[in-house]
Amino acid sequence: MPFEVKYRSQTTGLGELRGMQQFCAERKVARGYVITKDVTDFGVLPLGGAGGGAMVVKIPAPLACYWLGRSEVEEAGKP
Repeated sequence: MPFEVKYRSQTTGLGELRGMQQFCAERKVARGYVITKDVTDFGVLPLGGAGGGAMVVKIPAPLACYWLGRSEVEEAGKP
């Protein structure tokens, strides 16, 4: 599962995801994730034909950190 971090103020678009497009097309990956800086830069972005039809989910960094931390806490609480 590919992840890419784009820690910049502008919205992340297809122009900034050429590496992700190439990776998904070559490895036939259907879904990837992009960690973004801006809390409003959130959503699903189709990579199109250059990405082999893959989709990426854009997740703001604070939300990604929260989800990862929460999953660790929940996993630690299991017997």
